[in-house]
Amino acid sequence: MIDTRYYECLDFVLRSEGRFSNRAGDRGGITNYGITQRTYNTWLEMRGKSLRGVMLIAMSEVRAIYQEYFWEPVKARLLWQPLDLVLFDASVQHGPGRAARWLQQVVGSEQDGQIGPRTLTSLLNYTTENTKRDTIRHYMDIRSAFYAQIIDNDPSQEQFKKGWKNRMDRLMDVVKASV
Repeated sequence: MIDTRYYECLDFVLRSEGRFSNRAGDRGGITNYGITQRTYNTWLEMRGKSLRGVMLIAMSEVRAIYQEYFWEPVKARLLWQPLDLVLFDASVQHGPGRAARWLQQVVGSEQDGQIGPRTLTSLLNYTTENTKRDTIRHYMDIRSAFYAQIIDNDPSQEQFKKGWKNRMDRLMDVVKASV
């Protein structure tokens, strides 16, 4: 079954991630469509395929990697819109465990980095008392604080601040239009 919502969210992420990059200071190193060489190598090895440069990654591989490594781990398909996009985007930039812990922090669930029945129940209970927009705003505030912490810990990362802010602004525009 084709998950059309996944493809809608992936379009947003790919617009943010761009194409091939090997920017000095970027902790991800060489990337293409936001997929790091290390992630691509792992994905290829798990399938018994020969390693090759991420510059040569096929779009079908990009879609498969994002779904397997970033969409499914945060159970985005089970979340309401646009929270699914917000978590997926955070999963891509910060890892699925951190993205899940931030949601768990917002909804008052155990912060184990795994979205399961307890987290989903806590989310349901939380959004009964709070608006969906407030839920996302709280989540985005945590994410923004994390960006500030990255820069505080390593001032060389300041060069990415404008791009991170633009990404968050675009994400909030989608949220405002959706809830």
